Parts: sequence; C-alpha cells; structure tokens
Amino acid sequence: LHTRRLLEQVAKIIQQTRQDLSISGHTDAVPFISEGGYSNWELSADRANAARRWLINYGVAADRVTRVVGRAETDPLFPDDPEGSGNRRLSVVLLRGTGEVPVTPQVRELPSVLR
Repeated sequence: LHTRRLLEQVAKIIQQTRQDLSISGHTDAVPFISEGGYSNWELSADRANAARRWLINYGVAADRVTRVVGRAETDPLFPDDPEGSGNRRLSVVLLRGTGEVPVTPQVRELPSVLR
C-alpha cells in the first residue's frame, strides 16, 4: 500500500514532464531461489514491471515507458551492506533527450539601428 501511494505521487510528477521513462527493479544479495528457478533476476524484473503497470494505472502514458529492467543484486544502493533490505527498490529515471518538443530556430529581423 505504501509503495502504491508513492508510485501515485511519482506518476503525478511524471505527468508534468515529457521525457520517456526507464524503470529498474533491484533486490538485495540474499539469494532468492525457488524450485522453478525463480531468482533475484525474475524478482527484480517483476518488481519493475509491477511498477510500470501501477504508473500506467495512475495515468502515465504507456508509450512513455521505454525500458523495464531487472537488475537483481548487481547495483546495490548500499554496497557496504549488499544483503540489507534497503537494496530492495525501484529506480524510475526520466531519460534525457527524449520526449522533448523540438526547438525550431526563429529568424529575427535585425533592429533598424543595426541594418
């Protein structure tokens, strides 16, 4: 419930921008392995994809999400504590250079004093 509320607030901010999004899911370094081979990789990818669905549910245009990635434990927020729960997270990044309205150069006349 806390994460959904947070994503709702993030969606409101994103809607005020034009950039495309990249969403990454992260886990801690504690191995998560099930009988079916479900691991930290699948867990982190599912975490990112769930965030994508919630952001869209809260009004972010689906075509703005251009990347959904599972990072597992490869990029810890707290490298000195790789097994710490603080490494379980989402990263939502606005991608620079995307979604911007192209600027067309305007031709201006020189002021009469400069002609």
